[in-house]
Amino acid sequence: MYKFMSVLCCFLIVGCMSTNDPKASLDKEALLLQAQNYSELVGLYKAELIKKDTPETRIKLARSYLMIKDADSALFTLQPLMAQKKVQPDVLLVNASAHYELGNFKLGLAEIIRALDSDAGNAEIQNLAGLLYAANGDYNHARTQFNHARTNFYNDITIKNNLAVLDIIEGHYLDAVQRLMPIYTNDQADAQVEANLMLALAKLGNFDYVRSMLGPEITEEEAFNHFAALRNSEAIVQHVAEPILSSKKQELQ
Repeated sequence: MYKFMSVLCCFLIVGCMSTNDPKASLDKEALLLQAQNYSELVGLYKAELIKKDTPETRIKLARSYLMIKDADSALFTLQPLMAQKKVQPDVLLVNASAHYELGNFKLGLAEIIRALDSDAGNAEIQNLAGLLYAANGDYNHARTQFNHARTNFYNDITIKNNLAVLDIIEGHYLDAVQRLMPIYTNDQADAQVEANLMLALAKLGNFDYVRSMLGPEITEEEAFNHFAALRNSEAIVQHVAEPILSSKKQELQ
């Protein structure tokens, strides 16, 4: 959790600085990144591009668009870079991310495979490749890519969650629980991890643990209805495969 008052005070000070000072611009960028103020970052990067158009700034702008869920603008921003004879792996990565967000899974997969060909050891590219393979229904290749990303030290919780989703899709509910339970018991679970763990537990018929995860504010009847909906639903597993897989957007900074 960021110290809001400190960030706010610093932001106000930087806001008074001359925008012609490169150091001031870098300071402002750092503060906006720390505050996760991606809407303001979009404006900052667009202003920089007006002064000097560079691939690095275009990539930063495209990433910021993704963070505010404007994947279409991200694709538009990267068009000149995608049109080059040799497209850099990080450009392909961000472009594929935008296609993933728009549901263009086949296009995204084609681009992330190109990125892998250029930078096979990049864990961020490997994780997104796993997401796109999974979205296209190729779970074996998805699992392989997630494991490659883990080998290259991608975020452990993200990878374990993504692998657990594949476990759930393939009916290996105990494997999913064994992956996610240590994250939950160590208070490291986010909403995605908790949702996947609860689904896997329900599929195993473990009402007591699902009940405890729902909390005391939920009545016994509500808890049972929630448990029954998870346990009896087949479609829900397919539905959660795409959104519950941990989004690469969290790692694009």
